[in-house]
Amino acid sequence: MPNGLNLMKLLYRGEKLDDEFLPDYVQRMSHNNGFLDVRRFKKALTKYYKVWAGGRPHRLRYQAVSRVSLELILERNIPHDEYQRFYNRKRGEWRNEPGLCRSCWDAKQYFRFYWWLRGYEQCHIHHEKLIYREVSCSDGRKAVSSSLIHLIVMKYSGADLCQKKIIDELDRSIFDQKIVSGIREYFEFDRNVLAASEVILRGIATGKLIGKRADEKLQIIARLLSRYVANKDFWLRILVLAVLARDRGLYLALPLSEIGREVIETCRYIICTDPKVGCLLEKIKDFKEFRQMEDISLQEFMCDDLILPGHIIIRIKWSLFTCRNMLIQSGRDHVNISPIWDHLPKIIDLSVNREF
Repeated sequence: MPNGLNLMKLLYRGEKLDDEFLPDYVQRMSHNNGFLDVRRFKKALTKYYKVWAGGRPHRLRYQAVSRVSLELILERNIPHDEYQRFYNRKRGEWRNEPGLCRSCWDAKQYFRFYWWLRGYEQCHIHHEKLIYREVSCSDGRKAVSSSLIHLIVMKYSGADLCQKKIIDELDRSIFDQKIVSGIREYFEFDRNVLAASEVILRGIATGKLIGKRADEKLQIIARLLSRYVANKDFWLRILVLAVLARDRGLYLALPLSEIGREVIETCRYIICTDPKVGCLLEKIKDFKEFRQMEDISLQEFMCDDLILPGHIIIRIKWSLFTCRNMLIQSGRDHVNISPIWDHLPKIIDLSVNREF
């Protein structure tokens, strides 16, 4: 090994913890090994890596260089975490500086990653207000309520892969809110939809959908809407089309992410196992232009107790038009799976009665 490698020896060799971001771990290693400034420690790690690599160029990110160097020095693996996801979307639901629970710190001195969350203001273990070195001024509004953040952290903070599970659940909650808010905007002409959406958004904010699969959430939302107006099948079709729609349909501008892809795949399967939508898609699968949709009737798709204005009907048609090629790709590939549509009434009733 190159001679320069023996210049870096660390007395403190503590392990990175599951609920600790990599940069916070690097800072802890820096402080506990007597470095006056974490930047000096990072420079030393970078120098160590360059000596180890023999001066060869690399494309590793700055944080990755620190991680690899520490792995070499400590002779153990440092697991990847969710810091990059946090960094890429830092504004909004994340603070510029983390808070600190004094009792947690006294028990074990390291920064828990959820202390960075903008809405996490009180420790879920000790019920103490977090203290801050300075007033946080992160741009943007909180995307998720403080109460929901606390419920999510409380549920997953002790679990394996807690960082991924907490951030995934936050992403799912934001996604759920955007779906319901989007439907509310499109159907604001009906006061029953407005009332139903308020109930659903309140349920999301109080954690009623935490831990549920994408299909379960869509079913619960559809059922709750149907309690106020129309029927659950209609609303499930609308929700699915809204998720799948492009800019001229029931477009919701949903974020592209791992969670988004998860919901989209669920919606693709649901729409392709719905017999009524399947018949419509079969009729239009060879259409080349939207004007061919003019003569397509949505009568079987609609419900009698919700009169839709013309512009909403056009958006529904646009959504169907953009989904016209999904039928064979998704629906018929799952020949061994009984259509989800056959099981919806029982699943929805159980879910709604239990959670809302």
